[in-house]
Amino acid sequence: MSNWKTALALIKPETVISWHRHAFKFYWRRKSKGGRPKAYYEAIVLIKRIHKENPTLSPEKIHERMIALSIVDTLAPNTIAKYTP
Repeated sequence: MSNWKTALALIKPETVISWHRHAFKFYWRRKSKGGRPKAYYEAIVLIKRIHKENPTLSPEKIHERMIALSIVDTLAPNTIAKYTP
């Protein structure tokens, strides 16, 4: 087994600090990446179909209909508004 004290003499403190900085940036970049999940293709098709059948419905009403049908409960009305023409 090698002597661990000799390994410490080879590495500068600045190197260790830079490793920690790099690892910290990498960790938070991966952790904070994402946002809202994208809507499923079937949900987008359904939103467009409901809007085509009744264009006077607001995104809130389309959201209520989708919840009443127990199809999608994770989509917000703002997301639905994004997919209505």
